[in-house]
Amino acid sequence: MAYYVKTKVELKFGQNAGFNEVLAKLVPFLAGHGWKLEYGLQALIGDLTEILHLWSVENFEDIAKGLDAAFSDPKLGQSLAKLPDLMHKETMQIMVKTPYSP
Repeated sequence: MAYYVKTKVELKFGQNAGFNEVLAKLVPFLAGHGWKLEYGLQALIGDLTEILHLWSVENFEDIAKGLDAAFSDPKLGQSLAKLPDLMHKETMQIMVKTPYSP
């Protein structure tokens, strides 16, 4: 069974470029720990500070392992330390497909 991690990020105004730089480092790091970014979405029209991500993870335990690895890696940690200056809020949900989903 695949699991999906949905994140919703509310950026501080004007911080999209800085956030994109951090995620450009985080995405390949998490890919090495079983996470696959299916979609990273930002508004074209509407709330330009909202970013949505949908990640797929095959093994449930890889969710915590990936997060633990990211926050304990000293090099990546330097990039992640910038996030409080870039974001107001982040929410995360762990989801599974509905019975009617292809």
